[in-house]
Amino acid sequence: MIILILYCVLFIISLVINIYISLFERKYKTKNNKKKLTGCELSHEILDLDTKANSYILLTKGDSLYNSLRDTIKLDEDCFDESSIYSLTVSALKTYEAIDKKNKEQYKLRDKLLKIVFYMVILSYILLAACVVLNDYSFGYVSLALLIVVLLFDIRWYLLYKSNIEKIVKLLKSNGFIDKDEVDSVNSLMRVEVLKSFTRLINVIKDLFDQIIPDA
Repeated sequence: MIILILYCVLFIISLVINIYISLFERKYKTKNNKKKLTGCELSHEILDLDTKANSYILLTKGDSLYNSLRDTIKLDEDCFDESSIYSLTVSALKTYEAIDKKNKEQYKLRDKLLKIVFYMVILSYILLAACVVLNDYSFGYVSLALLIVVLLFDIRWYLLYKSNIEKIVKLLKSNGFIDKDEVDSVNSLMRVEVLKSFTRLINVIKDLFDQIIPDA
């Protein structure tokens, strides 16, 4: 019973964070940045700051991300061709990883482990169901252990993403991509965006539905 309660608490926390992020994003998706830069344009501008950067920039139907294994920046539909504060902020967060030489190997490690972590969450769900149906708490303990490992993984990346914020805002400001009165908005939105590390329990379910029921 305690295992089920802990699992539900973690799930609810993930859900609440996801709702909070969605509500916070909404007001910035309709507010244009003053330079009228689209997410794609800003990505190109940031990559141009590094002569060795040669990343691909693609439109994706999923979440915006940087894949270090393929050196590809994927921007979502609200970011790629839009010139909002949201598109600028998300583009900057993801594109910065492509020029962040200091943490290059860490991003590669993250991307190598992402599929494993995804299946760990799925297995955790299956084991929890087995615990409830078979009334065997040994399944529950393993399920919770897997979830704790995933949580530690997410905390690790949350701390890295958060540590990048100050450097990214400084980069945007010093290169004239944002005005002084936009700094606080961009900084606040970035702090909210990095919380997405803790919405994995919700996102795994969403990803599974996307795979089972693909777009027509």
